[in-house]
Amino acid sequence: MGRIVILFITVCALFFLSVFCVRDEKAKEAETEEIVEVQRCASKAEECTKIVLKDGGKSEISGGGAEASFAGVSIAGKGRYEISGTLKDGQICVAAEDAPELVFDNVKVHSRKGAALTVTGGGAKIVLTEGSVNRLSDACEYGAGEFTAACVSAENSLVIEGEGSLFVSGNYADGIACGEELRIEGGSVNVSAVRNALKGENIVLAGGNVVFM
Repeated sequence: MGRIVILFITVCALFFLSVFCVRDEKAKEAETEEIVEVQRCASKAEECTKIVLKDGGKSEISGGGAEASFAGVSIAGKGRYEISGTLKDGQICVAAEDAPELVFDNVKVHSRKGAALTVTGGGAKIVLTEGSVNRLSDACEYGAGEFTAACVSAENSLVIEGEGSLFVSGNYADGIACGEELRIEGGSVNVSAVRNALKGENIVLAGGNVVFM
């Protein structure tokens, strides 16, 4: 009888021990997953560069891949760039082989020299933040050395998406011009131009609302 009691107690002890071990293992797995997720989010945050546009070379940049100057802001790295603020006289110049993502959150850029936004290299994507109103306008006369003829000029391809608004004023010639494909997938895109509102080898209106003013 005593042996049976001892055996019963032993079996119960092993059962409860196994339950606690399983729970502990699950807790460790959950903790590991949480750590990995935090690291993943931190990695994404590091890849995102924040830019607040200001005149006179005073634009505030938090992160890598971008540089401020008296001419405006130049972007040469891959990844995501969250852009806000105003340039009363300046340009955003993108020159990157890996097409960066430009997130516009109430961006206002006017250039007195040439284009407001130029993209060379592998192209770019513009994402219009929900509820944002973004305005780009170029000069009526372009200065010496300007190789573009549009307010938004992309050497290769350009994609526009999002839930915000974009107003483009092509005061010199074209509004938005691309050497290859211009693809509009979302947002409210409003364009006025002296010559062509939209120009490209292939223009795809896949979504959003495009208005020619």
